[in-house]
Amino acid sequence: LNDIELMKGLPHTDIWFEHLVHLSKFCKKSSYTYSPKLEELYATLTPAELESDAGKKATAYLFPPKLVEVGDTVPEDDLFDLSGAVHRLSDLRGKWVLIDVWYIYCSPCIRAFPEISELAARYKDVLEVVSLSFDEEDVWISGSAAHNLSWHNWSDKKVDTGILQKFGVNGCPYFIVVDPQGIVRVKTSGYSTGELNKIIPPLMEQ
Repeated sequence: LNDIELMKGLPHTDIWFEHLVHLSKFCKKSSYTYSPKLEELYATLTPAELESDAGKKATAYLFPPKLVEVGDTVPEDDLFDLSGAVHRLSDLRGKWVLIDVWYIYCSPCIRAFPEISELAARYKDVLEVVSLSFDEEDVWISGSAAHNLSWHNWSDKKVDTGILQKFGVNGCPYFIVVDPQGIVRVKTSGYSTGELNKIIPPLMEQ
């Protein structure tokens, strides 16, 4: 609260915005009580500042979107592949979809890749696999080169303030299974060997 009061009288420098984003990211935790004061500080932003990357992050953290839960339709966010082409999850309607949320320094994420690859090959006619990156764009690009994923490898380039925030992802690996109608059927975090084979084939056979 003292930081927020101090920030009210300071110019909106890069450091100021960095701290605003940091405070906004954690303000919704139940142990914090400064959301109303932070929203007052947020209200001092100009339209141009709101359109900046930092402004958009603060907006996403302070006013998070409705969570996409099991039973909901997947969101229609723009997702980019490594060549810059735009895709949406709705492009994959008619097939089951396994969404794998990963980041480059997540060892369980990397350990899951062989099982994901096996599933993608075994069920190629009925299952699409989409890896969504939790990394900044440059890290995603370099990490992808290191692992050469053979399935869809996309990013919305928003790290944790875009589609992953809508899914409620707060750690990796995180897996989402979507049915051919575009309805979320499973959301689960963490990975142990064989876990995906226990979830996906039985689900598709229902």
